[in-house]
Amino acid sequence: MMRGMIVLLAVVLMTLGCATKEEQARTDILGEWRIEVVFEDGQDVTSDYTNTRVNYRISFDSNSSFQENYQVFAGGDNVTVNGSWDLSDKATKLTLSGNNQVRVYQIDKLDEDELNVTDLSSNNDRLIEFVPN
Repeated sequence: MMRGMIVLLAVVLMTLGCATKEEQARTDILGEWRIEVVFEDGQDVTSDYTNTRVNYRISFDSNSSFQENYQVFAGGDNVTVNGSWDLSDKATKLTLSGNNQVRVYQIDKLDEDELNVTDLSSNNDRLIEFVPN
């Protein structure tokens, strides 16, 4: 009887721990982020990447909506993408759905100061590090 209670308590605590991590991630991602650095196949390609995403910003709100804003080139027209975001797999996957496309990222690190992701739809092992704007 006592052993069963201990196992049940352990299961409940592990379940609560997982929920807490996801809730913390949902809080940490909120706000506006900008690109700090981009790596492809281990090479720093930040300049090349941001030359086609000038002044890139992405904002996440508590209603599971996101908005991206950037210019395709310096002085070009502003591009705005609106959509929804979702965390899954115990807050290790970020899915962005907007403009008739779905993008999936592996979350490598997320706290209030950093959002580091691996672009799972990229063929060149793209890692993007964001910082709060």
